[in-house]
Amino acid sequence: MVNDTKIKTIVENDEVMNFDLDSIFGNGFDYESELENFKDIEYLMNEDRALNTNIIDQIDTENSNVLDPLRLLGENTLYKQLNAQLETERNNLSGEINNFKYLANKSNNRYEGLSKRFSELQNEINKLKSQNTIYSDSYKNEQLGIGMIPPHNIDLESRLLKSLVKHPEFRKGFSQPYLNLMFYKNSHKEIHLGIMRLRKDIKEINKVTLENKLKKFDTLCNVQNELDKFYRLRSYPKTKPEFDKAMIELENLHLLRSLMYLETGIKDIIVNGKKSPLDYPVVETIREIANDVIEKLPFRYRTNHQIENICDKVEEDFNALIGRNGKVKLSTGYPELDKMTYGIHSSKLILVGSRPKMGKTTTMANLAYNLSEQGKSTLIFNYESSKKEITQKIAARIGQFDLEYFESFNGLSQDEFKSDIVPLVKDSMKAARQTNIKYGNVNPYIDHVVAACVMQKQLDPNLELIYIDGLQSFTKPRNYSGNKSDFFYEILNSFKQDVAEKLGVTVIVNAQLKRDVELRKMKIPNRLTDFSDCKGIEEVADKVMTLYRPEEYFSEDSKYSGYMEVIPIALRQGDKRGRKVKLSCNMGKASLYNYNN
Repeated sequence: MVNDTKIKTIVENDEVMNFDLDSIFGNGFDYESELENFKDIEYLMNEDRALNTNIIDQIDTENSNVLDPLRLLGENTLYKQLNAQLETERNNLSGEINNFKYLANKSNNRYEGLSKRFSELQNEINKLKSQNTIYSDSYKNEQLGIGMIPPHNIDLESRLLKSLVKHPEFRKGFSQPYLNLMFYKNSHKEIHLGIMRLRKDIKEINKVTLENKLKKFDTLCNVQNELDKFYRLRSYPKTKPEFDKAMIELENLHLLRSLMYLETGIKDIIVNGKKSPLDYPVVETIREIANDVIEKLPFRYRTNHQIENICDKVEEDFNALIGRNGKVKLSTGYPELDKMTYGIHSSKLILVGSRPKMGKTTTMANLAYNLSEQGKSTLIFNYESSKKEITQKIAARIGQFDLEYFESFNGLSQDEFKSDIVPLVKDSMKAARQTNIKYGNVNPYIDHVVAACVMQKQLDPNLELIYIDGLQSFTKPRNYSGNKSDFFYEILNSFKQDVAEKLGVTVIVNAQLKRDVELRKMKIPNRLTDFSDCKGIEEVADKVMTLYRPEEYFSEDSKYSGYMEVIPIALRQGDKRGRKVKLSCNMGKASLYNYNN
């Protein structure tokens, strides 16, 4: 008999051509009759294989079209199972995608909320930074007894700065140092100083130009944020009338702050009893404070600078000259020197040079004292001599005693010293206290010195002479790119424009001369090139002079003793030839006198 199970296995495994007949058929089996049956089975299997191949080829060929698998495969159970599993996976994946989208939207909303909050916090930080100086000043004001933030308008200051960079011509016609005082915010003061240092003929100041100037003086890092802010401003005064109106508003705020500080002064003196009313009467107190307020007015922005007013001022000065019978308005105290310098002449810059021990400090002390005798004030910035040394020379000049008495009895007995010298020195010191001589107490930085000069002129309208003792003592900023000559030229130019001309005072600057002078036979300093690192000084200084005491070099020859020569090197007015001036001097008593042959 035929083993049906094995036949079925052979057919299903497609092994019809390889089976073993002996393992299936027994003895007596009719092989021929059964062979036809196997051929039929083989035929059917080949037909089924061809049908499957055609179906697969059709699926591959028409893959781009959406075919109905059921039409091709009929009721194939495996296909249904796979299709159901695929649908399940698709639904699961769709659910995960929707869940991911939900989480992403939730995260985006969270991010947008955090970003908005971060922007709000950043704005708050910027506001706190911009108000840092104000709160600091407020604390100081609290210590002074003001108890509130002084009136100010930060936005107005920013808009005015934007006007100045867009329209530099607005800078003409008023005092820039005074405008700098009117700014309340320190960063605005720094930016304005940078604008002041730029040439006035620039049509428009771009941001890079201003940043480079601020970087040159090592102040950019302090004002970078404020600089970025006001350069983005769209609203600012674009016409001169608008600018003038804004300036008046800014000035009013400045004057109101000044009144608040003055009010504090009254409160400290009268209410808090810092000084007794008997020692400091109320009437005198009010009069002094009122004078301080009045003296601010001549510097006001609203001063008219039309030519009619200038002509009136010129004519007024000319009539005053006639009334003085041709004498100088303020005398140096030495008639021959007055002829060369026209006295202490307002709005002039004088450069005085000498080698050491020629008498620069002594000359400064004598001129300051002589001016005080005429009721005028002198402000001294001492960088080469101490305040003590200058004060001793002023006292010795007043009392006509030897400076050595400040150090020793100088050979006198104790009784002689007490009876003769002590009363003389004490009386001289008392007289020195009454002089109108003041010392500047700022470091040798040009901006600090200019600001101190402006402030002192506001406080003291009688200030006529400012003495800078030591040009070479000024400190060059770390990031300054120019050489020493350029730096000193800028300093002198600032003293000329921002102090002498703006404040209407005389500025005298002492400077050192080169050692080459002492290589000459007579050691006479009579050249512009004798000044150390001062190229181009004749372009900015109204008068350039040198001091020379031959006694210091030729002490053995009596004909050179007891006098000093003032040698004119360059004068804006008059001819320097033959105008050398001799002054008698007693260096021991720190005194200069008119020269007598």
